[in-house]
Amino acid sequence: MEDPTGGLWIYLIFLLIPLSRILPRILRKYRRKNAGLEPEPAEKHHDRQFFTSKRMPEPPRFREEPPQEPQPKPDKKDGWVGKDDFK
Repeated sequence: MEDPTGGLWIYLIFLLIPLSRILPRILRKYRRKNAGLEPEPAEKHHDRQFFTSKRMPEPPRFREEPPQEPQPKPDKKDGWVGKDDFK
């Protein structure tokens, strides 16, 4: 049996998912305006924070450590390599 819509139902699903999240917010906003109530403070300041350009604090600058003075290596006459030879 062939699909009479030609597969358009999948687009409907991808439209309904975001719409189901956005629609309640829009309805809540317009109900408050019609009732004469102001939006909640969190929503009121959310719009302002998005458009204001606040400067982010600058991250701490990387400071290079001064180069350490090379320490003289002890002479090993036995020829064995130790863990201190690889520093």
